[in-house]
Amino acid sequence: FLAPNYSNVELAKDVTITLVGLDGIVRLRHINGNNSSGEDVRAGRLLREVRNAKIGNFVSDTPIDGRRRATSYRKLPNYPLIVLVGSPVEQVAESLQGNERMYLMSAGLASVMVCILGFSVSLAFSRNGKKLADASANAKRMRAIVDASPVPMALNDPGGQITFLNRSFVETYGYSPEDIPTLNAWWNSAYPDPSYRDWVIRSWGDEIKRTEITGTHFTPMEIKLRCKDGTEKVAVASAARHSSDEDAEHMVVLFDITQRQLAERAIQASLREKEALLKEVHHRVKNNLQIISSLIRLEAGRSQQKEVQSVLGDMQGRVRSMALLHESLYRGQSFAQIDLDQYLGQLAQQVFSANKSKGAPIELNIDTASVAVTLDQAIPCGLLANELITNALKHGFPGNHSGNVLVKLHPVDNSSLWCFCVSDSGVGLPEDFESKRKGSLGLQLASDLANQLGGELKVGPGTKFSVRFVIDNPTLPEITS
Repeated sequence: FLAPNYSNVELAKDVTITLVGLDGIVRLRHINGNNSSGEDVRAGRLLREVRNAKIGNFVSDTPIDGRRRATSYRKLPNYPLIVLVGSPVEQVAESLQGNERMYLMSAGLASVMVCILGFSVSLAFSRNGKKLADASANAKRMRAIVDASPVPMALNDPGGQITFLNRSFVETYGYSPEDIPTLNAWWNSAYPDPSYRDWVIRSWGDEIKRTEITGTHFTPMEIKLRCKDGTEKVAVASAARHSSDEDAEHMVVLFDITQRQLAERAIQASLREKEALLKEVHHRVKNNLQIISSLIRLEAGRSQQKEVQSVLGDMQGRVRSMALLHESLYRGQSFAQIDLDQYLGQLAQQVFSANKSKGAPIELNIDTASVAVTLDQAIPCGLLANELITNALKHGFPGNHSGNVLVKLHPVDNSSLWCFCVSDSGVGLPEDFESKRKGSLGLQLASDLANQLGGELKVGPGTKFSVRFVIDNPTLPEITS
């Protein structure tokens, strides 16, 4: 920013104008129309002269090119910079021998140039100073925001020095900047176990390298750390660098999830307890239904009337279908849903074995697709299967009539509708079926169960009974403490 102030000034050959820092490194040097920087003049006379006086003149060999020059210098106020103008000694001597007035004019010109350069430097630094002040204010504002954050945060520089801990970090983990001035101090304090500490350091370093290579975000990692008071906390750790500058600080975030984990463990323990209770409930319900089934069977054995035995037998089958459902629930993995295909397959086998006459040439065929349903649909569907299979075996195969019973469950044209049907290849329906249908308790119950499923019981073609219904999406039951 100084070059425009003197680059157009016509100078004598080998006259130099130089801006030097107090560290002895040249910031900018202009000679014979060329600019350069970075030269080291600490071995020269300049720094010794400046320590004695802020403004002055001296004659010495220039360390950069070895030329002997008469030099005028001035230290800029408020800035660590020196402006100097150097002229070869022979030129100065020639001017003195030729015309003393010209020498004075040259010296005056040098002093004026020094002043102009000083003013230019001061103006430039004043402008940059405002920018630096604004940047400093923004940095303080960001530090204040980070300090007020409820999330524990820390800053460390590339050298491993911890430069900042926000209020939440100190309050959560107890460490102050004096306790952990460096990363090494933090590793040793937070991870006292050497093997675990090595794992954390290695994993942390690998993730930092990965983010720098790929330019992606740090993948949060869960760690256990020891607080200053000796207690242990669990945190989700993440890190990010302020900018792509290699000297930029790293911000580390250690989000405390200790209480959340404790709450999750309590919830899981409560859920396991309630699951065990539900299993026990379903197991006891199944046992009670089996007891009821046995009582009905004993009562049917005491009666000599065929109609009473038939009615009690039908009732026993319905009780067994519900008992099987509760057995499937407590043996399964979920209390919110049941695999309808497996349940219907087991139920069909059970009803078929209980109602088929010994030695009767009848086969049971099961064709079901896998689907999960809620209890609200599993119960009526199971009872409906019990009624339809029992009805087919009771009326479709008199004597030793042979044939088969088909139980089928499939979606309808890949839609949300499903079709459940029971058909048989027996003697078929009687001609007066429709008139008898209204008086049949089993068929009336089957129609009501089909309505509970959200469908309608259809008959035909042949001896085929079917219902179409929409499968409800199973949801987890709401469990309250």
